[in-house]
Amino acid sequence: MRLIIDNTGLDKAKESLENAALAAKNMDKAAASIGSKFLSFVKLGFQLSVDPYGLPWEPLKIRKGKPLRDTGVLMNSFTQEFSGETLRIGTITPYAKTHQDGANITLKVKDNKRVSKLHIGKIVIPARPMLPYDPLGLPKTWADYVDSVMVKHLGGPLNG
Repeated sequence: MRLIIDNTGLDKAKESLENAALAAKNMDKAAASIGSKFLSFVKLGFQLSVDPYGLPWEPLKIRKGKPLRDTGVLMNSFTQEFSGETLRIGTITPYAKTHQDGANITLKVKDNKRVSKLHIGKIVIPARPMLPYDPLGLPKTWADYVDSVMVKHLGGPLNG
């Protein structure tokens, strides 16, 4: 009885695994790709007036046009940041959270030129989500993009 061990290809397999480990440590390129795509998904939501899951935003009641598009400030304020193992997509625009979550606002100032006299008192701002939210998590198109980038980023070295 004999045991024969053939180590042909082990060096190549070891090199491929080492390359994959190195790729896993350096996620900057993958994170930049994912972040850029997520920003394009956010802008597309503004253009189509839909949330990240494709549900339409409530239409405007006061003026004509699309919601959150009158100046473009909010739409163009979203940025990405990658640090350590965390990719952040967001904005520092103060009123973004009001539009993301919706709000009930009671106006105390009666001399506001931007607010119609018909709306003095209480204003209801409907939620118009721009970013994914709990408990729904990432929309399928967003998650599929992450998967494709990670397969390419981590799988590439394994494929030689």
